[in-house]
Amino acid sequence: MVGRIKARLYPAKTDQPEAGLTFDTPTPYHAMTEYWHLNASDSAMEAAWDAIETNPLAIALDDSFAKRVELEPSTPFPWDTERSIYYVKGIHDLHCLVRRLKLPSSLPG
Repeated sequence: MVGRIKARLYPAKTDQPEAGLTFDTPTPYHAMTEYWHLNASDSAMEAAWDAIETNPLAIALDDSFAKRVELEPSTPFPWDTERSIYYVKGIHDLHCLVRRLKLPSSLPG
């Protein structure tokens, strides 16, 4: 959904006025990182995964912005009645990935 919103609101290579971000920042790819490396110990890689902050991330979006990007209505922000609270789904997905890595390999799926 976020990809649809981004594509609809901000064509590639343009600025995002709300956040001041652009889509033209190169991101290098690394085949091996602290999360997976041939020469790293299992405990070092596990420690790297454990260090990722996966607590829920709540943001308060302006209601007019939320409506413009077609988000469903949400809980009003307590001290600003023109904003509503939303949780960032990517953080939840990361939380599930980190927890999935903790499952014993003998469990199915």
